[in-house]
Amino acid sequence: MADFGFAVYLKGGTQSVVLGSPVYMAPEIVSRQEYGLPVDIWALGIITLILLTGKSPFSGRTKSKIFQEIKFKQPHLPANQLDKDALMFIKACLINDPEKRAKSRQLLHYPFIKNVLNTYVNESPTKVSPTQLYQDL
Repeated sequence: MADFGFAVYLKGGTQSVVLGSPVYMAPEIVSRQEYGLPVDIWALGIITLILLTGKSPFSGRTKSKIFQEIKFKQPHLPANQLDKDALMFIKACLINDPEKRAKSRQLLHYPFIKNVLNTYVNESPTKVSPTQLYQDL
């Protein structure tokens, strides 16, 4: 499932237009700063958290309240609903400072992703090797 209605191709550049669904917006977007590829890592962390817990990490009921939470609070991470590997992965994605936020290549080495890929490989009828999966990424 994807929505590319607001998709923007950034080849090493930055963007300053505020686009996207509020819950998935990184702090730099909400703060109206220029932003780049790290916003996608933030969104990945939010999406992963929602998929694993079924809940948004923000309690605001309006766009402005959600924006305030994104700018001034850390997303709520219910540690009792997440295993340690998932929690470590999500935390790496949701670092407020985009310069310190994990990069996609780094995330591929997190145990959470390795376990997901290994499960996919073991259950795949084509039996693709993990090495081949990494090369394709």
